Amino acid sequence: MHAREKAVAAACALAITAGGLAASVGTASADTPTPRRTASVSLAEAKKTKCYTHAVSDITAGCASSKKNRTFAWFDTDGDDIGIVDRYRNGRSTKVKLKVEGYKVRKYSSKGKSLRVVDANFKENRMVRIKVCTSFSKKAKCSGWSKWDVT
Repeated sequence: MHAREKAVAAACALAITAGGLAASVGTASADTPTPRRTASVSLAEAKKTKCYTHAVSDITAGCASSKKNRTFAWFDTDGDDIGIVDRYRNGRSTKVKLKVEGYKVRKYSSKGKSLRVVDANFKENRMVRIKVCTSFSKKAKCSGWSKWDVT
């Protein structure tokens, strides 16, 4: 199984609990067509959005206001893949920041897709952490930086 397929499989099986909100990806694949993102988040729903980070098998960060309204990303330290799940109904792309020791902070976007996997190659044995925002807007909700892990 290639690293990209492994990351997509991991995304499909990943379940995250944050502040009592369970978020699971479902059965998406890299070839699944992306639905149009036209729904928007109400002001009340945006206010109850909670952001979090987790140190599970991969480095994970995300934001959610409900099971259905969420966005998160993870960095697979084995394959150097960044997975982005964008189910946050704001009509904008999720922003992911990745900091790898010895490199400048890199920004990635969901590009309007509900699931995007990016193959990022870095030198081995580098410290890495991730941060997620609901969009690129100045008013976007953002997680904190995850704990450092090693590539």
